[in-house]
Amino acid sequence: MSITRIADLPLPLVGVAELLALEVERIAPDHDYAGFGMAWADDLELAAPDRVSLRLTRALVVALHSADEQPHEGDVELLFELPDQSVMVGLSAWLDVFLPRLPAADDVVLALCNPRRVAIHVPPAAPRIHFALGDVTSWWDRDGRGRTHVRLSARAWRLAQPRPIQR
Repeated sequence: MSITRIADLPLPLVGVAELLALEVERIAPDHDYAGFGMAWADDLELAAPDRVSLRLTRALVVALHSADEQPHEGDVELLFELPDQSVMVGLSAWLDVFLPRLPAADDVVLALCNPRRVAIHVPPAAPRIHFALGDVTSWWDRDGRGRTHVRLSARAWRLAQPRPIQR
């Protein structure tokens, strides 16, 4: 089946380890991984080098893959590698279609590399959307008691701002 509309793109709900390629212990990120989907994460850490990490009690993580080539300066070009085709779509258009379809969540985290560090804008009624500036890497962290949590690391994390209302 050929995808001809953004609404027809899949967004599977999977476990957070599968979504973020954490099923196998690794010492470096897998730069060839192009998975996408969504997962619930409890005790999610958003880490950046120049600030204290933000811990989210429960968040919906939406993993998307940015295309290697980014032709538009004001948007992030997404790449969906499907079994019989590859589809490219701008993040802003994807958000317009998929934000209303996401499960209700106080916090949504886009696990998405943003190479041009584009500011992301969302419709006014959107939940809190956290996004990264630069590349995103995912890790399992373990505390002194053996408890694990997911850490997403990026150069910086921001909150998406509402789009200006067009009049």
